[in-house]
Amino acid sequence: MKTITEYQAAYAQGHTLEELMRGVWEAIRDEPDEGIFISKTPWETVKRRIDENEGKDLPLYGIPYAAKDNIDVAGLPTTAACPDFSYNPSESATVVRLLDEAGAICFGKTNLDQFATGLVGIRTPYPAPKNPFDEAYLPAARAADRRWRWRRDWWLFLWARIRRDRGGCLRLSMS
Repeated sequence: MKTITEYQAAYAQGHTLEELMRGVWEAIRDEPDEGIFISKTPWETVKRRIDENEGKDLPLYGIPYAAKDNIDVAGLPTTAACPDFSYNPSESATVVRLLDEAGAICFGKTNLDQFATGLVGIRTPYPAPKNPFDEAYLPAARAADRRWRWRRDWWLFLWARIRRDRGGCLRLSMS
């Protein structure tokens, strides 16, 4: 699934929140590219969110998302791709809180250039994400997002792979 509409249609057809979210969680858990996620939400946390949302009429009911690792998500460390900077936020950033209140479910935090100041997504002490089209080439900016999105026939809620640049990161087209 790729869109909110497709998720909503699946729920309308009788698929359960737990069924669809388990599929997303297992796909993330089993992803062989270690450069995509810096941290992944444990199933127990996802299940708690499922139980909190089950049966509620929420605008983003059961829509999965991921946050860049420079956005605070309570329960997951924030590193900005710098382990020495790592801290455990006591509360989520406002955008994460609003997504959660609307029924969306966070599945983890994606890799980025350290402090979001690079160009092609490989300036990180974590494994660099691979180029989704050809691994012989650099992955290009926001590679962790792209790798997941293009590698699957469905992806996490595309627009909510929330991110921000610190330090005015320049984005270049990598054609």
